[in-house]
Amino acid sequence: MLLALVNRAAIAICALAILSMTVLGGLDVISSAALGRPIPGTYELTESLLVLSVFLALGYLHQQRAYICVDILYGRLGFWKQRIADYISLLLITAVFAMMAWRAWGMAARSWDIGEYSVGLIQFPIYPSKIAFAAGCSLLVVCCLADLAKGRELRMRSVKEPSQHEEL
Repeated sequence: MLLALVNRAAIAICALAILSMTVLGGLDVISSAALGRPIPGTYELTESLLVLSVFLALGYLHQQRAYICVDILYGRLGFWKQRIADYISLLLITAVFAMMAWRAWGMAARSWDIGEYSVGLIQFPIYPSKIAFAAGCSLLVVCCLADLAKGRELRMRSVKEPSQHEEL
């Protein structure tokens, strides 16, 4: 499926961003300790890569159901009530992240138009981070809409469909 392929590509980009932050941070610490001079631009680049690594992962995390769920009340509900709770949660996630994506694309377009750069020793463009933020929110919205269209549950769990003998 195309959506799964896009999510895998996004998570690969996230992995490279995290690896880059780790290597750059380690080299910056070594440079500061051994030479007494930090690597210029480390803070700004790490800041941009962090946005990229967090938000581009949203679609993949949703697809894999790799997020935290609080099940204090949820586990006590019957199958159909859980299913209703799943759909309400999915609709809320879709609505919130759709609004975030809508605003983020506007901010990214404005940042692109003005050629926004960070303030620091080395000026990094800010618009790639804003585009990654908008793209990550949009990817999550598309994943949620795909789940709603398929009728899939929001959470993976081992609850079975009610048998013919159970009351609904």
